[in-house]
Amino acid sequence: MLGSGSTEILQSGNQHLFAYRRQLDQQSVLCVVNFSEAPQPFTSLPASSWQDELTATRYQAPTITLQPYQVLWLTPAS
Repeated sequence: MLGSGSTEILQSGNQHLFAYRRQLDQQSVLCVVNFSEAPQPFTSLPASSWQDELTATRYQAPTITLQPYQVLWLTPAS
């Protein structure tokens, strides 16, 4: 899915985080990248429960704290 489809750059509300959404048909993934050497909060989550597709870790909204240089590929958890 990340190789094709559309890309939407999102406002993360944090200058150290880069967030974007990749979408193809009815599937989408929310990608968040921390470019800082310090943990950073991401507070722009619309759903309440998310799963990182890279690690299978589950997160609860509204805030996720990304560790230094962490990358998340988030999908709504079922």
